[in-house]
Amino acid sequence: MPCALHILNADGILDDWLVRIGRAFKRALSLINERIPVGDVDVIVYNDADYVVPELGVSGFCTSPRRMYLPIDVRHPELDEHFEIRFQAFLAHELHHCARRHVHGYADTLAQALVTEGLACCFEAELPGGAVPMYAVRVIGAELERMRRLAHPSLDQPITGWGEWFFGEVAPRIPLHAGYSLGYELVSVWLQRNRTTAAKAHAVQAAQVLAEA
Repeated sequence: MPCALHILNADGILDDWLVRIGRAFKRALSLINERIPVGDVDVIVYNDADYVVPELGVSGFCTSPRRMYLPIDVRHPELDEHFEIRFQAFLAHELHHCARRHVHGYADTLAQALVTEGLACCFEAELPGGAVPMYAVRVIGAELERMRRLAHPSLDQPITGWGEWFFGEVAPRIPLHAGYSLGYELVSVWLQRNRTTAAKAHAVQAAQVLAEA
């Protein structure tokens, strides 16, 4: 069964977006399918301002290799202008996670989480019109180096929730999006050194990336 789009719209708030969402999904999925094994994933799109990246009006998360969610905020002031490319970015990011989870399952350690997120961020930029996501370069310079030192002793430790390293739960000790920025830097360097892409390397072992980056 192919990747399937499901739009939650019982309240009708997405009535004016249904055709646009369908077209964006079809176009983005075609680009993604050419690069990674997508498989039979259910993609659930719905309106929820509380679950989007505030700067973007869109977000995404996957709960299994076969299911991902993509909330949007139809009242976000920039969504109408930038919808297609932001939709593509989050669909690509989460479907990359799904493809990786088919091989390795859920990330169990901090190292696996960093590599998983770094690969997905790099994959966004590999698509036509794509770019490195803003949260992948939120933490830079001396602060990124501090994060690298802080993460090093915990790389092989179990990660029970991603709030600490990715969502700012213990900021300012670990700032918002630090894990994305650290993972992106780690993976982008490794990809360059190995002359490969996040698409081709979607199933690479995290240990290999850490050893060679």
